[in-house]
Amino acid sequence: MRIRLNAIEVSPNHNTLVTCYEKKVVGMSGFHIDVLYNKDGIYARIIAFVVDSNYRNRGIGTLLLNEVESTVKNIGVDGIGLISGNCPERANAHQFYKKMGYKAVSTGFSKSLR
Repeated sequence: MRIRLNAIEVSPNHNTLVTCYEKKVVGMSGFHIDVLYNKDGIYARIIAFVVDSNYRNRGIGTLLLNEVESTVKNIGVDGIGLISGNCPERANAHQFYKKMGYKAVSTGFSKSLR
């Protein structure tokens, strides 16, 4: 993770926000801002979003996601998206995203090249 964070820190299009509770990091979001091929404007994509399982259902995720949205709005971003896995343990996360106004609009695919 340290190697990844070093690369992310020098990238001007990557941003990382953390949420702390009693001097402990309990939530984190990493997002990327860039232009799209398929529409005009600037777009943000949340790449990482996590709240420590011991601190969930306390409003921390809502606070963190609202802060991400506020940050990208201030930059002038036109839209925001995220991808979340389709495994059963992600069901609560999917409900959270829907509650926050996000819509399921596509299916993602990936392939390892190494």
